[in-house]
Amino acid sequence: MGIKIVTTHSGADFDALASLLAASKLYRDAFVFLPGSPERKVRNYLETEKFPGKLCQFREIKNKTVDLLVVTDTRHASRIGRIKELIDKNTRIHLYDHHPETEKDMNGEINEKKKYGATTTIMVEKLKQEAIPLSPHEATLMTMGIYEDTGCLTYPMTTPEDLMAVSYLLTRGADLSVVSSHVINTLTEEQVMILNTFLQNKEIFKHPQGTIAFVSASPEKYVEDLSVAVQKAAEILKPRAIFALVKLESKVLCVMRSDGRKFNAGNILKNFGGGGHRTAASAIFEDTSIADVKEKILKFLKQKNIGSEFSILKPPVKVIPENDTVLEAYRALIHMGWDFAPAGNEAGLLRGIIEKDDLEKAIRHGLANHPAIEFMHTGIVTVDREDRKEIMRKFADTGSPFVIIKKDGKIKSFAARNRPIEVKDNKAKQSNLRKMLEKLPEGVYKILDVSAGIALREGISIYCAGGMVRDILMGIEHKDVDIVAEKNGIEFAKKLGAKLGGRVHSHKKFNTAVIDLPDRKIDIATLRKEYYTLPAALPDIETGTLLQDLKRRDFTINAMAMQLSPEKDFGRLIDFFGGKKDIEEGVIRILYPLSFVEDPTRIFRAVRFSKRFGFRISSETMKQIKKSIHMEIHLGLSSDRVKEEILNIMNENNPHRIFKTLYSLGALDYLHRDIKITPEISSLLKKLSGTADYIAMISVLLKELPEEEGLSVLKKFNFSKKYIETYQQLKRKLKEAEKILEVSISPARIYKTCSVLTESALEILLNSDDPRVRKNVRLYKNKLKGIKPLTGGKKLMEMGYKPSPLLSEITNTLKAAKLNGKIKTAGEEELFIKENFPRS
Repeated sequence: MGIKIVTTHSGADFDALASLLAASKLYRDAFVFLPGSPERKVRNYLETEKFPGKLCQFREIKNKTVDLLVVTDTRHASRIGRIKELIDKNTRIHLYDHHPETEKDMNGEINEKKKYGATTTIMVEKLKQEAIPLSPHEATLMTMGIYEDTGCLTYPMTTPEDLMAVSYLLTRGADLSVVSSHVINTLTEEQVMILNTFLQNKEIFKHPQGTIAFVSASPEKYVEDLSVAVQKAAEILKPRAIFALVKLESKVLCVMRSDGRKFNAGNILKNFGGGGHRTAASAIFEDTSIADVKEKILKFLKQKNIGSEFSILKPPVKVIPENDTVLEAYRALIHMGWDFAPAGNEAGLLRGIIEKDDLEKAIRHGLANHPAIEFMHTGIVTVDREDRKEIMRKFADTGSPFVIIKKDGKIKSFAARNRPIEVKDNKAKQSNLRKMLEKLPEGVYKILDVSAGIALREGISIYCAGGMVRDILMGIEHKDVDIVAEKNGIEFAKKLGAKLGGRVHSHKKFNTAVIDLPDRKIDIATLRKEYYTLPAALPDIETGTLLQDLKRRDFTINAMAMQLSPEKDFGRLIDFFGGKKDIEEGVIRILYPLSFVEDPTRIFRAVRFSKRFGFRISSETMKQIKKSIHMEIHLGLSSDRVKEEILNIMNENNPHRIFKTLYSLGALDYLHRDIKITPEISSLLKKLSGTADYIAMISVLLKELPEEEGLSVLKKFNFSKKYIETYQQLKRKLKEAEKILEVSISPARIYKTCSVLTESALEILLNSDDPRVRKNVRLYKNKLKGIKPLTGGKKLMEMGYKPSPLLSEITNTLKAAKLNGKIKTAGEEELFIKENFPRS
């Protein structure tokens, strides 16, 4: 007997959460599962108000048979997270949603779709019809769901049914004060007026850590809840930090809001007698003017190195206990107002450094209850004194984001990189990089030179990046060209394609393009940043900076760039993460602890690159690989992405070594749990490397599986119908050949059987369990393959035979006789022909 599950979409908003609650009331004996990480405001609600019901963890249901799946606020299987893994052909599905239909919609036994303002309204109607009682807590959450999706019943899509649902929930005790605290952000007339003044009196400043905005006003009287107007101004202007300066008689009130990443509001205003939290703080300046306050703040930001390469935290330095969960460690960092902290045990042994950004990602991916140390930076870098030059050197040499400052064996303080620090070579090394570009094949250098010229005229910076830079540094030929542009890559590609006479194919969704030339292709991309909303999902992409573009990549050796423009910087290496050093030391290293959680295909690439270059995988990177595989994160990958990685491995010179390592790690379980890389299979893969016979290699890879299971793997990974048919033909030919060759047969029969098979198929037969099969194939390859009659068609016609099908028959009969050893010399051949094929 299977179970029932009620779920909704990942990244849940209040409508999703509320409709999930309502569904749990309708399906009382169901497991209630909230996939992924909900929106921030929903997370805040769950921390303060709690969910009025019991949410289950995926581990409670992952091995159970699902009889009924109930999904609210979406009909897309791609949005329900790992729950889709539990669906099979016998699972009944009930769908409740208010969104328009799409081609990606699931089919449900019940598919209740109504054009209401919120899905919660649909669910409340059903609760009302079935007279299911609601507590005030439950009614409040459901009201929040409707209010959020209808803009507090003001959006044009709001229906009378939405209003009636809210009315019904109010009769059940819904508390609008709670609703307003989480959902409603309306402004009073006074707040609107001061917001308008703020926006009229705004000044924007560029800062190394991001944009800073100053807004100001001098109202006649104090405005209540001034922070609401400040928050709204921040939402409109979108700076990293905003300072609202309000003149009140002889005082100036400063209200600061920050995104919390680069500017700590509480720490900054603490220096002016104020205080607050990381993202919100305030201070009062006596007997001064708005202009003076602004000048003081700007001067402070400059003098205190806020936005400098690194910051130093003074004692007391709190050590996060190694047993803390991700959520507990995150709350501790929030409470301390820090972006990072060391983690260790009670004995004072440091295990690593935990970073707030990594914890936020882990929470977003539904990993809040995992141990925080699973996502820490384990490389401990120390110095014996607080010397800024020495600390800077450590950052540049190690690529570590943190440096521990010790005294007498104890932690005195620690420094954290505010942003990646570029590892700069001296001038000699920079000129060598330029010379390395000049030594590239003439066609490649011409492309880079022409690209730089176009960029110079357009006034933009361009770079070659990623694997191309890696291969240039390693002296490896890189056939294709990879260029990134700081602005519209497609427009740049069109200009470059016209200049080089290439054909341009653009992809507007990703702002990328490919230029096809007769001898190579050029990939053009726009600098971008990525966000992973779900583990193993494709990222959301936005335009970004060079740093953000490099930071999104898989490994340090692939996260470098070489500048091509402006002209004075042609050939300059840009290396924020120590990629050049890792190449020199032969190391594969990820850029951040959740790298494999967000993109598990990097597991395949880490092993592939390590075997291609003979590099070792760093201990921390290997630890994260094993952790990701243990968590089965890779099971969320799309079939096409895994297929691409498998084919890429087969293109390598040593696929047997790559597959053997992936098998030992358990990473091949995603293909099929019964796949084994035995010594025999490894040997076969080695022999087939370089043949480009992917069908044969896949046949070997799936050798331990029954044929039907092998077919199911190919279908699962979206191999084409032709590919699958070729696989089946190969399996059939091998089976037929093995049956013929496993008994004693004539050399001619051996030749006839083996000559129609590919070299790859023959290699597979040479690994047959039957020694007679192996013996016969070796005989064919070593001797029979090279035997052919000395008498050809020309000689036969000289002997008086006319052109006809008889010539082919004579030749085949002659060849069989020669294979079987009945004739050897040219004279014996002529006699054989005359005796067996007399002319009339």
